[in-house]
Parts: sequence; C-alpha cells; structure tokens
Amino acid sequence: MKLAAIRFAVKLVTDPKLRKAILSGILMLLLIFFALPAMFVTLMTNIFFIGESPEETEMLKSYKKYGIEQSVDWSELLIFNYVRSEMEIEKYSKEDAIQFFVYYTTHTDGDGNEYSVRHTRDLDEVMSLYPFDASQVEWAKNLQLNFKDQFPMFFEESPEEEIVPPTDSFFMWPVPDLNQVTDRFGSRILFGKPDFHYGVDINLPGEADFGKPIYATAAGTVTAVEDSSTCGKYVRIEHKEGWQSRYCHMSEHLISKGSTVKQGTKIGLVGHTGVGSGSHLHFELKKNGQILDPLPHIWNSRPGGKAP
Repeated sequence: MKLAAIRFAVKLVTDPKLRKAILSGILMLLLIFFALPAMFVTLMTNIFFIGESPEETEMLKSYKKYGIEQSVDWSELLIFNYVRSEMEIEKYSKEDAIQFFVYYTTHTDGDGNEYSVRHTRDLDEVMSLYPFDASQVEWAKNLQLNFKDQFPMFFEESPEEEIVPPTDSFFMWPVPDLNQVTDRFGSRILFGKPDFHYGVDINLPGEADFGKPIYATAAGTVTAVEDSSTCGKYVRIEHKEGWQSRYCHMSEHLISKGSTVKQGTKIGLVGHTGVGSGSHLHFELKKNGQILDPLPHIWNSRPGGKAP
C-alpha cells in the first residue's frame, strides 16, 4: 500500500497530464460546492416559481383583475405577497396586501365639507414600511425587474388600456363634446406649490369648450346647486350605492336642488367660474364619502380623442 502511494506521488510529480486531471477534478468539486449554490440562489431570487399550472395562471389573472379594480400595480401586490410569504403566496390574500398599498387622509373643502382622499403607495414605499430585511428587499427588486419578461402574456394591452383601465360602465362621460383630460387626479404643482387635485379637468384647447352642455354621469338626486369661491358654480348629485358626483366651474346651472335626474340629463354649461385657468369642467366622484379617481369609472364612454 505504501509502495503504491509512493509510485503515485512520483507519477504526480513527473506526469503533467495527471496533475492537470487532478486539478480539474478539484476545481469541479469546488464549483459544485460553492458556485452552483450561488447560481441557484441567483436563479431563485430573479424568477417566480409560479404560473405553470392552470390554477396558478388563474391566480395571476385574479391579481391582475384586482389590481386594475383598485388602481394599484398588480405585479407589485403579487411580489409583495410572494416575498413576505417566502414563496408560499397562498399564505396572504390580495385583500390583505392592499392595506399596505392604499391609505386615506381626511380633508375639508372650501365649503366646510369633510371628505377623505384615497392615496396609493408603490412597492418601494411598502417595503420601507414592512419589516423586510436587506435580502428580501433585493429579492423583491430583482423580481420586479424581470416580471414583464417572465409573464409577457399579461401585458399585451393597448396603450389606452394601460393609461386608464376601465373598471365599470355605471357612469357616462359628463361632457360628450369635450374629450381631452388636461389635469388628472392626484398630486401636482399649482401656482408653484404642492397641491392635490381631487378630480379631473376636461376641456378643449382655447375657449372652444365654453358653454358646452354638461350631463349627469348617472341617475340620481341633485343635492346641491351652489356657487363657491373655489369650485365656482357647481352641481352635486347623489347616486345609488353610496356614489356622489360633482361638476364645477359651470357658467350656468340648468337644474335645481332636489331634482331627480336620469343618466344624460343636462344639468349645466361649461364655464370659468371659481378658481381655475380657462373654461373647463372639473369633475369629481366619491364613494361612501371617499374621493376617488374618476377616470377609470367614466373611461368606457369617453368620446374619441387623444389619450390623457
């Protein structure tokens, strides 16, 4: 045995091919024990191990539908639940995740009415609030970078659908003669200062929109026909299921308080009363007192024109 070992040692010293073969074997073992696990970890943190079965495909579709309904990036909802559950995504529901992405603040308008405003957070903001460690944050970001490449079939939509995903057809576009949205719902800079826009502004370039008819977006009861310093001449309508709409900056009211209206009833004319830059309709929607982005709810009936 000792003699065989001595002969092998002598051959190892004198035979370069044997030395090369042994070194190659050692390197292969090192690769197996060190490099491959690292490669596996990289793979694990860059792709989703879901979507192969019909059940998982349906789950992805349900996340997409729910995200559109809630005006939240559905891929971020999915990533959030996937990472915090350590890939056991069934552990948390979409409804549970949405609580981290959506929050409300309470405000008072110029007429002294209190209302709440719906806000959304993106995945980066949610991760800063949730107790993720550094590796989970990196994992979530990697998944986000590769999401569309892994699931391209869920992003084959027209440009307009991506801009404003319609959620229902209960409401109609309130000014059929006007089709351009010049200021959308959400944060903005107004007169050089941060501001929040509680509705959408609809008009046409120049003064071509002045005097155009405004119609009730849905059937309901007129609860206010007033004139305020900020909203100008406005009409407010209560609809079924807790919905409420408001139409501001009118040049003229064409309806009275207490009137019952049908969808499409003419209620006023576009104007430039109150605070604003040029004639336009400022349109708002509330649901159970919470002010929402109106566009997803009226987009289906918008007349043709440029997307906002």
